[in-house]
Amino acid sequence: MPKVRRKNVLRAAIEHLALRIRERALPIEDLQHLAKSLDTDATVPSGRRFKRFAKIIVCGEDDLVKTILQDSHCAIVSEVV
Repeated sequence: MPKVRRKNVLRAAIEHLALRIRERALPIEDLQHLAKSLDTDATVPSGRRFKRFAKIIVCGEDDLVKTILQDSHCAIVSEVV
């Protein structure tokens, strides 16, 4: 099982995530929880997935974080617990 990639991420992917964070005014507390989660270097399942935090949903595929949704949005893939 892959680990979330934190190095050599395409600039376009980073800019997309930064734009979503700004546009959706995501709570800093959830972003801090996401950062702590990434610090654990945990493995994630292959394929498309999402993980819920208090007020955000982080969606990814394989070793990449693809987007961040507000809790009112709906993710259509498997949830990681």
